[in-house]
Amino acid sequence: MHKLPFPDEVIAIREKYRLPAIKMAEVLGFGVNVYRSYETGEVPNESNARLIQLAKDPNKFKELVEISGVYSGENLNKISKHIDKLIEEDRKNSFKISFHEYLFQSFFSNSAS
Repeated sequence: MHKLPFPDEVIAIREKYRLPAIKMAEVLGFGVNVYRSYETGEVPNESNARLIQLAKDPNKFKELVEISGVYSGENLNKISKHIDKLIEEDRKNSFKISFHEYLFQSFFSNSAS
């Protein structure tokens, strides 16, 4: 109902961006102890759960990084490049899935005729 993330999901999101827990906590606006508690099994409140869920999307995470002010200069450039690669991978995977669905939908609708 509330789409609360499980600890393994919280960790996977952070690892996707190659961030230490302290930086992930800062980007999301959490205290580091609060964030670490989510990685070890504490259930996040609804608003924190929503932020974590938003962070799954590289486009939205990039915005969170930018507005957080946690990174600047070369560090911001480095994390932005990594996020841009993830955005591009998501775009390519989305295209592959859509194309695959299109092919199979066409095949099955033609064979039903």
